[in-house]
Amino acid sequence: MVEEPISKWVPHEPPARLVEDVLEMFPNGLCARVVWPDAEASPFLLIEAAAQSVAAYQGYQKTLRGEPLTEGFLVGVRDFTLPETMPTGGIWTVRIQENKNLRPFYLFDATVLHGNQPQASGTITLYEKEPA
Repeated sequence: MVEEPISKWVPHEPPARLVEDVLEMFPNGLCARVVWPDAEASPFLLIEAAAQSVAAYQGYQKTLRGEPLTEGFLVGVRDFTLPETMPTGGIWTVRIQENKNLRPFYLFDATVLHGNQPQASGTITLYEKEPA
């Protein structure tokens, strides 16, 4: 598990910040734990959780390289499957893996799990602003 506070890389404040911890880093990706209230929620939150996981990954990588952090934006979603309804409670994790680096655009494959059961998966595209 990464010991740095997630707020260092994900600018959202709770309850908008869905990523709580980075559980594992691996080459070109990570696994993160995500949270939201135990209430009915839109499955579209799963896409946002994936995008915030990418922000954590890219922020962590930039920190390791001594580079300044920059803003990023979710600009595309492709072939993303979502559940009709979301289970409540339990443990949620997101696995993201860099698929393609077209700087300043980045494509990541994402899978969101509830417990060990996949709930959503697809590819997201993010745009990263150049440092000022």
